[in-house]
Amino acid sequence: MAAGSGSGFFAERKAPAVLKHALLAQYVAPFLGMTGSTSANGRVVFFDGYAGAGRYADGTPGSPLLAMATARKQLPNRILDCVFVEKDRKSFEALDKITQGFRAQGVRCAALHGSVEEHIESTIHRATGAPLFMFLDPFGVPLPYPTLVGAMTGQRSAVRPPTEVLLNLSDKAIRHIAGQLKSGAKDRSALPRLDIALGTWWRDTFLGTCNATGDTETAVQAVVDEYAVRLGRDTNSTVISVPVHTRKGHLPLYHLVFTTRSPYGVWVFADALAQAQREWRKVQFEEEGDEDQDSVLFKTDDLLAADEERLKAAGIAAIERNLLDLLERESSFRLLDHPYDIYGKTWLGLARETWVRQAIKNLNKRGLTSSDGVGPKIRDLRVERPRRHTPPAA
Repeated sequence: MAAGSGSGFFAERKAPAVLKHALLAQYVAPFLGMTGSTSANGRVVFFDGYAGAGRYADGTPGSPLLAMATARKQLPNRILDCVFVEKDRKSFEALDKITQGFRAQGVRCAALHGSVEEHIESTIHRATGAPLFMFLDPFGVPLPYPTLVGAMTGQRSAVRPPTEVLLNLSDKAIRHIAGQLKSGAKDRSALPRLDIALGTWWRDTFLGTCNATGDTETAVQAVVDEYAVRLGRDTNSTVISVPVHTRKGHLPLYHLVFTTRSPYGVWVFADALAQAQREWRKVQFEEEGDEDQDSVLFKTDDLLAADEERLKAAGIAAIERNLLDLLERESSFRLLDHPYDIYGKTWLGLARETWVRQAIKNLNKRGLTSSDGVGPKIRDLRVERPRRHTPPAA
């Protein structure tokens, strides 16, 4: 979502937007490269359902500009066919001008005025036979659940051509609307909106968790978790749900919910997320320095680099332990087949895949694996138990 999409919050890009846009920038290019390699003419469809004006009021690129820049860079070997939908007239007109400029440079793109519900069916038709990536970033409640599931099933049910989604599920909206349910407020007008977006199950999940724990935030998280489970089940997809915070230690503003049917999607998304998380930490570091002038002299790039090195060391050590645990169960395995075991819940989306390579090299030096971590694609590396030395026969 960019400027003009409904809130002054988007007058300039804040840390949460940095995370989601860095994630888009890091993931869409490899998605295009991988899936386009087996698509006719290298064509992949990108659908941005709440596109905004294309850039923020301060000039920072929004999701449409990021997607079209990727499309232009990949020409002529890959075609990222971009479809942008924006309901607000003023934002649409600004977006339409931007797409005209990119079309003149050979990028296939279209700006459509109206709602996602009006244009999603035609986009599904447009993507017939081609990979499809949908970015859905509304301000408020998400796309109606039946519409979302319908877009990911039917003719998009097969593993190939792939269909993947990255969507914004607003914790803030759930908190606000669920508050009407919990408090027994007279005004319950917002409840049906969440029923349509999630399904009526959320009411029992929220109230049941509230009654069991006495904690509203735990209940909100329970709704988010159940949404991810249901979406994965109903679309036959693997789902990764990522909390996005305004500040470290604050309640999540929203969750980015990613769906894929490919083990490659899980692995590459996890690494893209780790790179995006680093960008988020960098912006957080800079914003804290700007706000706390007394400590700004101490908030240097060197301190940030030191923090990052400590994080990397901890991540590599955790991955080493996880790899050894896997080797206890399997004598040999390919990394791609075990992302959750390798990273664990804590480090999936936080640790870079290069850290996995380093962990393998460290174990090899200690004689704990015969694998040396050398190879062009980290995800395709095999890790094996150390070979036993057999003395020559007498």
